[in-house]
Amino acid sequence: MSKIRIKIDIENSEGKLSSEVDAILHDNKLKYKEEDNTIVVFSYEDNTLIRENNELRMEYKFNNSNKTQGNVYVKELNKKINLDIKTTKLKINDNNIDVSFIIEENKFNYRVEVIK
Repeated sequence: MSKIRIKIDIENSEGKLSSEVDAILHDNKLKYKEEDNTIVVFSYEDNTLIRENNELRMEYKFNNSNKTQGNVYVKELNKKINLDIKTTKLKINDNNIDVSFIIEENKFNYRVEVIK
């Protein structure tokens, strides 16, 4: 289990969020907690991003050559929403992650950079 410092950028049509947090690399997964206490896990094995907080749990799987199915579980409503994900860029290099994807005509960029 390795502790590292990472910079996260999440960008969509509504704006851009950037932050630096401590993360853990364990079992080929990157785990960190965002400032709002959302727990994030990215699996390097199957390119799956999971974000979970008190309100919801998101699970997105990225694949450059195929559309994939993501889902959002809204805890208060006990309801699961399925979403089609079109990955337009998926680049992973030395634990750095750069993913661009489209969900319902909304474009997203998710980047994680290991700070050395």
